[in-house]
Amino acid sequence: MSAAAIPVLTYHGYNVAGNDYADNDHVALARDLAWLGAHGWTVVPLGRAVRSLFDGADAALPEKAICLTFDDGTDLDWIDVEFGELGHQRGLYGILEDFQRRDPQRAAPHATAFVIACPHARARMATAALQHGHGMAEQWWALAERSELMSIGNHSWDHRHPLVVSAEAGGGNFFSVDDLAQAKRQVVESGHYIAARTGAWPELFAYPWGQASDFLRFEFFPTRVSEHGVRAAFGTEPGPMHAGSDRWYLPRYVCGEHWRDPAGLAAVLK
Repeated sequence: MSAAAIPVLTYHGYNVAGNDYADNDHVALARDLAWLGAHGWTVVPLGRAVRSLFDGADAALPEKAICLTFDDGTDLDWIDVEFGELGHQRGLYGILEDFQRRDPQRAAPHATAFVIACPHARARMATAALQHGHGMAEQWWALAERSELMSIGNHSWDHRHPLVVSAEAGGGNFFSVDDLAQAKRQVVESGHYIAARTGAWPELFAYPWGQASDFLRFEFFPTRVSEHGVRAAFGTEPGPMHAGSDRWYLPRYVCGEHWRDPAGLAAVLK
């Protein structure tokens, strides 16, 4: 993979079905960081990579630069938890800390956590979908934004999650966000909510389920930058991002979908 091609890896903190790499994104992240470090990769902030590729800023990225993202903003992104019979699970942020602590001279392994803004949506999703009473709080967002290892990105107002939005109204389908009113709610209103809690505007957006309507991708994002303040938006199509990529539908590799073990990670990063 060339220096101009930057892969983005995606993890989900709630993916804890066991204590092996293939069924636990916390285990996978810890092992992946060790593998990346041993093979000459440098984790760089996603925002820095976007500015370098698309805005001509800070062109001197490491030769083997890679970015990390965490989707949905569950508490497991930030804190350690006890996960029933599966025991203690180190939070994703703590795993970044552990990696840096082992080699303080290494560049800080930064990640962007994409969070859902709507408190009602988060409460419903946490109650109905997450195990062992773990939640989707917002109190840690500001701490993450001020930290050296994590930034907060925008993952929409309510994810159009079927627990919150009926199927008739487009629940379970982010492609249904296909007009200006819905786009403003899912991108701009959510941005204001997140910024009010972190003190920083979320300049990066990740489409729920990787689903981008033509309206969002080709009209709203490219033509209303001054209104939404987003620098780039990310889907979940596999591949590295580069200067020729569509900045409103940038690719990402998803742990558990595009790779399931260290050999699989090595294969996608060739």
